[in-house]
Amino acid sequence: MVIRSVGRNPVRRLGPWVIVAVLLASLPAAPTSAQELAFPDGYWVGSAIFGGEISQADIFASGNGDVSFDLEVEDGQVKGGTLDLTGRGTATTAAGTGDLTVSSVLDLSGTAAHIDANGTLGTREP
Repeated sequence: MVIRSVGRNPVRRLGPWVIVAVLLASLPAAPTSAQELAFPDGYWVGSAIFGGEISQADIFASGNGDVSFDLEVEDGQVKGGTLDLTGRGTATTAAGTGDLTVSSVLDLSGTAAHIDANGTLGTREP
């Protein structure tokens, strides 16, 4: 996954990274057992809302959003699919506070036990 951030203000450069970390950390984790398939063969469609916050040293960030996906699995391999991610977040650091929106459609690949999302994560200031 490629994450791009442009700007001269330190909050603009750091804010997207912190907010994206919150948004991605809020997504459900994959199964830990190699024998446990997350998605058996078939066509899958799903959606969820997510949210969360982190606080460490002088950084606080929170975010929430929506995620939806469609996925086709055949013989344990991902044959195609997309993950549609939209969200908003706020980060506060020693340099100041910043707001961010995230919007991306990522391609899904990999196996039924380990699905990868690939693409560019679009970020902008609201």
